[in-house]
Amino acid sequence: MNDTRISIQNGTRPVILVVPHIDKDVANMVESCASMLDCYTVINNGFIRSKDVDARNDLADCNRIDHVKQPVVQDEFWQPIAKMKRQIEARFWRQNSQILYDKCLIFYVRAFHWTNMRDKDGQEADVVVGYGAGPDPHRDNYTCSLWRRNLFVHLWRATSLVNKTPGDIYVGKRGGKFAGRNPNNINQYYRNEKRDSFVQSMQLSFNRKLLTPKTSLNLAVIIEEMLDRSSFEEQPMLKAI
Repeated sequence: MNDTRISIQNGTRPVILVVPHIDKDVANMVESCASMLDCYTVINNGFIRSKDVDARNDLADCNRIDHVKQPVVQDEFWQPIAKMKRQIEARFWRQNSQILYDKCLIFYVRAFHWTNMRDKDGQEADVVVGYGAGPDPHRDNYTCSLWRRNLFVHLWRATSLVNKTPGDIYVGKRGGKFAGRNPNNINQYYRNEKRDSFVQSMQLSFNRKLLTPKTSLNLAVIIEEMLDRSSFEEQPMLKAI
C-alpha cells in the first residue's frame, strides 16, 4: 500500500478488483489475490465514506456513482477503472483477429461491518454476492450473466467444503442492501451510466472473519476458473440475505 488516496496496480488478466471503502483488511486480501492472478486493482486508501463529497477533506463514498462522477474523485478513483476496462478490451477482445476473452470481470469487494451476520435459520454468512436483483423481477438489472453468478456460488461452496469455512455463500436478497441493485451503486455503473455488456460485475461482501490469506487464495482460484469457462449449466441452491 502507498500513501496516496488511491492505489493502482495494472495486470495482465481481464479482471479488475476494486475496494471502494477504506479497509486495510479488505485491501490486503485483494492485493494478495491480485498478485496471484496478475490482475488489475483499484483500492481506496484515502476517501473517507461520507454523505457528501468534499475532496479537499478526503470525503467521498466511492461506492456511489454520483460521488465518483464528481471532480477529483472521478479523476483519482473512477478514471483508473475506466482506463483499465478500455485496456482490457483492447488487449483481449481481439488480438490478431482472435477473441481471447469476451468479457471484463469487475469485482467490487467490501466487508460486513459485523462478524456474525446470520440468516433466519441461524446460518452464518461467509460472503454475499450482489448482481443486481431488483425489488421484483420487473426491476432486475443484472450486472453479470446468471450463469456466472451460479458458477461463483458453486465454486465458493466447493472451496468451502475443503477449507471448512463456518458459514455459506448467499446472494443479496431482492431490493436489499447487498443486492448491488441500487441505481446509484457503483456495481450498476456499466448498466445505468454506460450500458456495456463487455463488463460483467459483482459486488462481493465478505464476513470480516474471512479476510485471510486463505480466502485470497480461494478467491484467486475461483476467478481463474471463471476465466476458463464460457458457460455453466448447473443451478446451485441460492440462499438470499
